[in-house]
Amino acid sequence: MPDLTQTETAVESGLFDRFEPIVLETNDSSLITIIEKAEIRNDTIFILDRKNPRLLLFDSTGNFLRNIGSVGDGPNQYTHCYSFALNPEKNEVAMIIPFGFLYTYDLQGKFIENRKLPAKPSYHDAKWLNKDTLILWSGVSAAYPAITFLNVPSDKPVRSMWHRQHELNGSISSFFEVEGKILLGSPYSNEIYSVGMDSIIPIAAWDFGEYNVDMSYFAELDKMKPSRERYEKYRDDNRAGKIAHRKLEHFGNKRYMVVNVAVGPLGKSTFYKVFYDRKDKQSHSIVYLTDGVRLMPVFMNEEFMLAYIRDYELDACQEAFGWDLDVADDDNPVLVKMYFKK
Repeated sequence: MPDLTQTETAVESGLFDRFEPIVLETNDSSLITIIEKAEIRNDTIFILDRKNPRLLLFDSTGNFLRNIGSVGDGPNQYTHCYSFALNPEKNEVAMIIPFGFLYTYDLQGKFIENRKLPAKPSYHDAKWLNKDTLILWSGVSAAYPAITFLNVPSDKPVRSMWHRQHELNGSISSFFEVEGKILLGSPYSNEIYSVGMDSIIPIAAWDFGEYNVDMSYFAELDKMKPSRERYEKYRDDNRAGKIAHRKLEHFGNKRYMVVNVAVGPLGKSTFYKVFYDRKDKQSHSIVYLTDGVRLMPVFMNEEFMLAYIRDYELDACQEAFGWDLDVADDDNPVLVKMYFKK
């Protein structure tokens, strides 16, 4: 059982053997404000910007390649993007667009198609199960299934499941992949599920001891009818820190399972990155990359974890690692590749 409060830096943890910076090229076409999501395929880095919602591509050394699509109100443009999913067998990317649309582009940025998704209040995330089947996630109320399997060529939903109250679903990206399996995490319950076309099976569970969420809170909340009063109670309880924790992103590989856990009042939370070593059966709770620099992970594979460094913490990071990077205050965030020890 991990003790969240017994923290160490990523450097002190002994999990990593080297830290390599990637300076992302900055120009008028490649400006990034906040990294919402990142993926890497064949040494190409895909970054979704949260505030300036577009998908940007960089090579492995940080050179800007291109944007996918363009932001605007014109044909085949988009004004916002919630998430994206790289097709595992095609050079295509699917983008979740507001009002229930799915836009598809090739990896050179050429528009392929847009389609209207099955009727539902919203969609927030997606993951390819195979080259034709997309798993869609929605942070919706129990009246709707949170998970939909969509056969994209036929434009037909194959199956829908997972009816749970809205507060338990959340809109944060919930899918992650480990050894070719699609897994699902949850903001408040501790279970991790394996997601397949026929079933969703619990395969593991976190245990944070005194920081575990009392799930009876949500049972009581669910007795209230959907209303502004219910929304405000949930919001205010989060702001007051009455809910023990919130789990945000999940990552994983063959050896490590990782979760980003927010503890404390909304807006004043401490973010613990909990690494569970499945080989040594040990846990590590990490808040900082190195002294004075928060760990901000965005991607993980078998070889490394990718994180970004906030501009006002870059000087401390350069001093700690002996870097001498030519980066201006208004340049793009610097990424760091954190290579796992063999």
